[in-house]
Amino acid sequence: MKAIFLFAVLCHFAAAASVPRATEIEAYGDSLTAAFLGGEKNLTNPPPLKEVSSTLSDLAMFILTGDNGYKEPYEYRKTAWPARLAERLSAHFHATVNAQNFGVVGALTADLPKQLANLSIFPTFHAMAFVFIGHNDLDDLSVPTAEALAAKHGKHLREFFEQWDQKHYQSTMYVVPVGHVYKVYQNLKGYTWFKNAAVTYRCEDSWQKFFPYAGFFYQKMKEGKLEEFLIPRVEGFQREEREAAREWNAKSGKNNFYYNDPIVPFSYTPENFAIDCFHLSGNGQQFIADTIFETLNHGTLY
Repeated sequence: MKAIFLFAVLCHFAAAASVPRATEIEAYGDSLTAAFLGGEKNLTNPPPLKEVSSTLSDLAMFILTGDNGYKEPYEYRKTAWPARLAERLSAHFHATVNAQNFGVVGALTADLPKQLANLSIFPTFHAMAFVFIGHNDLDDLSVPTAEALAAKHGKHLREFFEQWDQKHYQSTMYVVPVGHVYKVYQNLKGYTWFKNAAVTYRCEDSWQKFFPYAGFFYQKMKEGKLEEFLIPRVEGFQREEREAAREWNAKSGKNNFYYNDPIVPFSYTPENFAIDCFHLSGNGQQFIADTIFETLNHGTLY
């Protein structure tokens, strides 16, 4: 087991630079990294119904047309967790830290090489990269077992690591573990996010009526099968992520790879989620950034 701490990493960056320069963060992932619906409104402070209606209309048009113009206003990249992490690092070390956010709404693990293709400067030196993905792979029913699906996730992750390694020198890749999606449903079940004299909206309404992408796991929950379906998959994904990082940390002669096991568990509470009761609110994005920072600063990386 290798341990590496944030202070040592950034001191290394500073020592490697002959003149002051920015440290670059690269973030790869899915809608949680793209900060879909990640504005400051959340389940405890929801937007007005008129705004909710407009959001639903735009997302329906995106599904019908595929026009990203309907979706992009709901991606809060400038305040996503990579940008917030960069701000914390900049403040803590009195240095310039920039964030490049390559996350894509709906991305699968197999899509990571497409995101890497957006990296404009390579070879890249002294970068800090983060990958946070797998949430859209969890409901893949084309693979017969949870173990096989985890192996598929690991295979695509290793392929991405190989391509990333070729484009980087003296850089570090951190794997942020796939989230415990079943805890979202466990903790938000029955939560009322809007109520007036005429209507009451709960997370069940978000899952089964308003946001269809959240319906699959809701159906599993209604059947009483959510945990038995998801827990082996999440645990398998995390195991593959840890092993892939260890393998590439040993294999690469020029870069480091670490599994960023959080020392502070994520809080699956209403203020951390958007009105779809699925994606992270701005508060949830901040929680992710803070958790990563604290793990880098004080935790052990594998």
